[in-house]
Amino acid sequence: QNFAKIICQFSAMQHDLVANFNVRPEKTIIVNNPLDLKTIKKSANISEVQLRQNSDDKRVQLVSVGRFRPEKRFDRLVEAIAVLDPEHYHLTCVGDGSELETVKAHVAALGLTSQISFAGFQKNPYPYIQAADALILSSDYEGAPNVVLEALGLNIAVVTTPAKGGVAEMVAGHKRAVIADALSAVSLGKAIEEAGKSGLFAKDTTPDNLIAEKHDAAAIT
Repeated sequence: QNFAKIICQFSAMQHDLVANFNVRPEKTIIVNNPLDLKTIKKSANISEVQLRQNSDDKRVQLVSVGRFRPEKRFDRLVEAIAVLDPEHYHLTCVGDGSELETVKAHVAALGLTSQISFAGFQKNPYPYIQAADALILSSDYEGAPNVVLEALGLNIAVVTTPAKGGVAEMVAGHKRAVIADALSAVSLGKAIEEAGKSGLFAKDTTPDNLIAEKHDAAAIT
């Protein structure tokens, strides 16, 4: 093994290398994903677009940010929104990808066009995250999705599926993060609804100290 150290983003990755690739434990080190929190917060405050469908829209504003790919399970996200009260919840999807038109057709077929909006690819997605009440992740599996950390760094709540990979470890200990019980639309919808009723979506200006301690690039470097 001709290397000094292998950097792992989370412990499950470290375990996989040791268990399945014959890498010695002492050759690995965990370094959490670094975030430029200062730049993210500055970018989130740029008023570039009208972020809500209607300035009078008082519904809970949910956001998803990511590539429209099969593993992201936007079909599950659409079906989760379908079980929520349309008078109380609205979702904005930020991103582009091979599954986008399929997902749009699914939304139309379920009669959810007033409940789900599409913002397309955004070079700066942070205003959309900052304007939301919660970020939703619906994936089957993930590595270490920065968007989850970025939302928590902006003090925005996160509701996620129990996606295989590093998500559960990433959100552990964060008071504004919730993991659904199962990889299903019903479970995800229920988690969103229960999080909303518990007050998790209320705006909170208190910084998430875990994000600063574990992920601030200035601290890591």
